[in-house]
Amino acid sequence: MADFADLFARPALWQVAGVPEGADALVLADLARQSGGRDILHVARDGNRLQRLVEALRFFAPGREVIAMPAWDCLPYDRLSPHADIVSQRLDALSQLSQGKKPAIPARIIVVSVGALLQRVPPRSVYAKAGYALQPGDRVELQEFTRFLGDNGYGRSDTVMEP
Repeated sequence: MADFADLFARPALWQVAGVPEGADALVLADLARQSGGRDILHVARDGNRLQRLVEALRFFAPGREVIAMPAWDCLPYDRLSPHADIVSQRLDALSQLSQGKKPAIPARIIVVSVGALLQRVPPRSVYAKAGYALQPGDRVELQEFTRFLGDNGYGRSDTVMEP
């Protein structure tokens, strides 16, 4: 395990480069363990590398929260819409990031592809207001909940086919 104490002693942003592919997940796991709770951002070169890295992080950092944000799988003015799974992954990642991180929570590893990093996203406030937290045993006002879902892009359907 590498010692990154000198790296974290500086309050500025820092960058690590030149780690061989395959060892990057191990280095990221070590960085997260020694970061003092500061989140780690890794930029993967493409979507395939992002997926392989997330899988490797599950092995090297099994208890660590990993937030993965892929790029769209289409161009902005294509006639096709992005795949529903990618839309779901991006919304999940942006929602988690909009909530921020509490100081006592261990460092998260945020993995984005170059394409995802270059794509504009709506302001954090859009995602912060789009959540509806429910706990077991909570009572839900059906009309209010239905209105909330409609306002956030959900449609009525007899059978759910996509996330």
